[in-house]
Amino acid sequence: MTLKLDRLAFLLVCGAAGLGAIGCGGGGAKSYNDASFGNDAKTDSKDTGTSPDGGTSSDAAAEALPDPAPGVGSHLVYGGDSVELVGSGNDSCTNQVPYSTDRWCAFAKPGTGSNVELWVINATQAAAGVAIKCNTTDANCLRMTSGLLDDQNFHFRIHRFDGDSLIFSEGIRGGSTGDIFAWRPGWSAPRKLTSQTGELCIGNKASSTVVCIDNVVIDAAKTGKLDFHGGALDDPNGGLLPLVDTFIFHTAGDATTDLQRYEWDISPDGRYFAWSGRYDVAGKETLKVQKVGEATSATVATDVSAWTISNDGAKWYWLNTFNYNADAPAGGLESAPFPAGMPSKALATAVGDYFQAGKTNGLVVRSNIALDATTQQSLGKLLLMPDREAPGTIQALDTKVLSLFDVSSDGSKIMYTKNEDVIGGVLPVFDLFIAKADGSAICTLAGSPTSFADPSGPKFSGGVAVFGRINSVTGEGEGLYVDAAMCKGTKFANEIYAWEPIGDEGFVYSDDLAAVNQNGETTLRFAQAANGALPAAGTKIQTRAGLRFAPLLPALDSVMYTVGSGTTADGLYINSKLPFMTTPPVPAPDGGIITTTDAGDASTTGVDAGTDAAATVDATPDVSAAETAGAVDADVDASSGG
Repeated sequence: MTLKLDRLAFLLVCGAAGLGAIGCGGGGAKSYNDASFGNDAKTDSKDTGTSPDGGTSSDAAAEALPDPAPGVGSHLVYGGDSVELVGSGNDSCTNQVPYSTDRWCAFAKPGTGSNVELWVINATQAAAGVAIKCNTTDANCLRMTSGLLDDQNFHFRIHRFDGDSLIFSEGIRGGSTGDIFAWRPGWSAPRKLTSQTGELCIGNKASSTVVCIDNVVIDAAKTGKLDFHGGALDDPNGGLLPLVDTFIFHTAGDATTDLQRYEWDISPDGRYFAWSGRYDVAGKETLKVQKVGEATSATVATDVSAWTISNDGAKWYWLNTFNYNADAPAGGLESAPFPAGMPSKALATAVGDYFQAGKTNGLVVRSNIALDATTQQSLGKLLLMPDREAPGTIQALDTKVLSLFDVSSDGSKIMYTKNEDVIGGVLPVFDLFIAKADGSAICTLAGSPTSFADPSGPKFSGGVAVFGRINSVTGEGEGLYVDAAMCKGTKFANEIYAWEPIGDEGFVYSDDLAAVNQNGETTLRFAQAANGALPAAGTKIQTRAGLRFAPLLPALDSVMYTVGSGTTADGLYINSKLPFMTTPPVPAPDGGIITTTDAGDASTTGVDAGTDAAATVDATPDVSAAETAGAVDADVDASSGG
């Protein structure tokens, strides 16, 4: 393995999860004040060595590189060492759709001693060139807490905006639980949602609805129970989120290889929240739903799993009589009216997992999953159901498929993997294919496991698919795009790290990954897609940028990012000159709950699967006859680079 590959593996694991993760540094206890807007914010000063993503600085290494250079349209918003955006990029800032107020972003910075402070800043005002001071005197920059939790596994990624609700935790550095708070634009202070045993909360992109998990207890019989809380954050002084239900999430009878028997989610319009679990040790997984603002819930169905709510909010999808077998998961795929759940309609049998097909009413299904004797990974048939109302039109796309990465917005193209490997024990890599609904030849993007998926998985935008790939000769992490219609791959980035699609118009991405002080720096760029292609080199936004960036489109033609180079240029930046033409949605006149589509709050496989879509299985298929003409081979020579 080359030095480049060593660096990429380190940063994909420790940079994405945070250098506070196990094996990546971090630790130490801290004390702090409760969430408030007190007046004890410290003045900016040179930090003693903490980097923006948790590493340590080295002046000698920093001095060997040119000073950071902002591109056209970029300017410093807040100067200071060790400033880091929280979240994972798109959720580092408010993202409610349609938007109803200014966009805000959240960032962490060093506090007194080993404490970490969390601040929110008005990105709309920053993009307009308004001078902002983060010193507790400016209403455009507010401190949330002086005791932000630095999670032992996921660093500051656990704090994020779900829609316009900032959800964050206080706690001891290196811990994983603590008081969970929420804040929304216009509030004068955060609201505490859970006790100190709070595990997590999730919000909604179209409303103020939030659900939380608290008080997780496992008794002597190894029966695990948890408290489920839910409600709207309409009152900033409303106190802890109301208790809705208590249910079993684990029993001693659950085999270690079994899939989870619980789940929770919020409807796309934010008017309902739903959950499933068991109520006695021998019971079946039971799905319930409750309307926000009401005190009673309704039982929707029993003996269902891996459920989700359709993107249009009209249907439930679930697996009936699911077997909870991680090696060969199977159940009957059904749909039912939302929220009533009756009558249900059978769509397919022997389904292990399924995903919504972009913005359409179609479904992508993996069925007949079985453990492969050679690879010891679970493989299944890949099927496309273009219309949920016509399940008989289901189309077979491929066999021996591991899992999906992305579906194009029109549901016509599916990007997936058939084989997984791990390089150096830390870097997962995959082969990569595109299947098309029109039945044309499958496009092979990487015929062997060389494509990497973290921190950004392969994604579609404007007819272009972008993915990262390890060059087997040079060890470089190349960025490639492919015109899905022509199945022709072209290199467009060196040492790519992360990429985010901007609607169907192109990408904002970071490349030129540099091994500076083991914390990583990149060049941040944008690239517009045109006629199935990206430019050979994207337009530069910033050199020596941090690993995380937050596109603000479609509300603002801007991206927020950080610089942590150990120079006087360090701090929080915004670029307000992105050329994308995505039309911002019209803000709601009352800023209330808006009925809209939502891609789901989380997905275990990276495609619109809702929250905790149960059937996450590992698989490693062979390279079948699906590898046909037009393949983009992974093993390029060092001179061609693509």
